[in-house]
Amino acid sequence: MKTGQSAGLVIFGATRRQLRGQQLWAIPLVIVMWAGVAGLAAARGLLTGDAAIDLGVLLVVSVATLLTAPLWVARTAADRSGIRVNHRRPRSLVPWADIAEIQTIRKRGTERVALRLRAGDVRRLHAPYSGRWLANDPAFDDKVETLRTMWRRHGAPA
Repeated sequence: MKTGQSAGLVIFGATRRQLRGQQLWAIPLVIVMWAGVAGLAAARGLLTGDAAIDLGVLLVVSVATLLTAPLWVARTAADRSGIRVNHRRPRSLVPWADIAEIQTIRKRGTERVALRLRAGDVRRLHAPYSGRWLANDPAFDDKVETLRTMWRRHGAPA
């Protein structure tokens, strides 16, 4: 969790442990890519010039996939105006006044924050979250309480 004190901005993202878990999930993807290129190389005739190019491109893509896996996780930002469900999209703002309740939901072993809106919809946040093993976040409850405190301060009904 990062906090910009002057702007009253709080950003929730994956913890370092959760980011490592994201990288581990990318490993099977890299293995499948390698298997696909190896199959292509075998079909074309092993060790031709084309196979060497394919393997070189695959190596670059594999390293890039493993290094950028942590960036695939969206963040949630909260400030005086509301909660940005995906902080990279300006239109994803949910104003505090539109939120009826901030709750947690558990699905498939992962606990996430959900916003129950006054219109009846439910919006699940990308972060913060907590789950099993590498997805566990010991500070999850504190982060949820931070969101609820901000909601009470800026938009909860009296």
